[in-house]
Amino acid sequence: MKIAISHLSVSKSGLAFDSRNGDSYQINESATLIISLLQQDKTIKEVSEVIAKNYNLSHEQALSDVLEFQNNLFINGLIK
Repeated sequence: MKIAISHLSVSKSGLAFDSRNGDSYQINESATLIISLLQQDKTIKEVSEVIAKNYNLSHEQALSDVLEFQNNLFINGLIK
């Protein structure tokens, strides 16, 4: 499953800007990476594999974390 979030611009300092409504969000390093990967049309599985490798997590934990982040994006109206 691919998620489109092209309306978010993310700075290296961890500031995400939603161009649809002008809202800004402070995000951490892992959230910045997840958003960047999703914007590269990576699937949730592909994103979780990168997260597992970069943060030395099990694939199960990384997938759980990425799915939780995806749910938070949905709850906050950043994805549909």
